[in-house]
Amino acid sequence: MPGRVCWPTCLPLGRTAWTTVWRPCTSVNTINPPPGVPSQVEAASYYVISEALTNAAKYADAQTVRVSVRRNDAQLHVEVADDGRGGADRQLGSGLNGLADRVSALGGQLRVVSPAGRGTTVIADLPIAETLDADPPAAANGTRG
Repeated sequence: MPGRVCWPTCLPLGRTAWTTVWRPCTSVNTINPPPGVPSQVEAASYYVISEALTNAAKYADAQTVRVSVRRNDAQLHVEVADDGRGGADRQLGSGLNGLADRVSALGGQLRVVSPAGRGTTVIADLPIAETLDADPPAAANGTRG
């Protein structure tokens, strides 16, 4: 159910839902992750969304942020796009690098597209089958099983 909130906000709604925020103090929509997503992948996608929303709120001067979570047989695709100032550089901060490490530990890939003046898009592709086959404690620790 939509609600009102001022960002930076990415609130967990139990273990299976996240919120997305559009424009400060306007609305929040709930995103339910697709069924059958391993907990490690769900957690990693939560952190991707949280970091991207926080960055949009703190640095981007964005008016709109769009969050998309889709699943196919092989992977979970998470995309967070804002219409802010762009120019995000993974070399200048630890947040995006930490996300890349977290996603990579699960066999996934993180991409950041951020042309100056044209917004930022953070894309994470997280393999589902490979994660299911991995040793859960190792995958949760950020190492491959």
